[in-house]
Amino acid sequence: MKASIALAALPALVCAACGTPPGGPEYAELGLRTLDAGGAEQGRHCVPLPVLPGGVVEEDITLAPGLEAHVHTEQDFAEVSLSGTNDPAAAHVTVPKATLRNGYSKTIPVTTTNGDAFSIVLLSPCAPVDAGTD
Repeated sequence: MKASIALAALPALVCAACGTPPGGPEYAELGLRTLDAGGAEQGRHCVPLPVLPGGVVEEDITLAPGLEAHVHTEQDFAEVSLSGTNDPAAAHVTVPKATLRNGYSKTIPVTTTNGDAFSIVLLSPCAPVDAGTD
């Protein structure tokens, strides 16, 4: 009898130890929108955070000619590094998963090494491209 009670309690103990909500970890993603100096959208990209522990997503994205983003995401954060800008140090952002899950938006004004001005909007949830506007 004691053995059957202990076995019945085992799944509850295992689930309590894993620390994830029922159904698994929560999904999060980071969106990048590229706007030119006139405010016209030049591109939109969505990068997911991995769900499984130890997972990593790496993407190199061309945002505009001469402007690129390296996106590195892990289960708990997303990191964006822009290259081709006059101020690369200001174009490096890390956002925790909890912040992305609560809704996030940050605009990074950049000037490329060619002198072109853009605004890179980091946002979550990611706004997908509307059907028919591709």
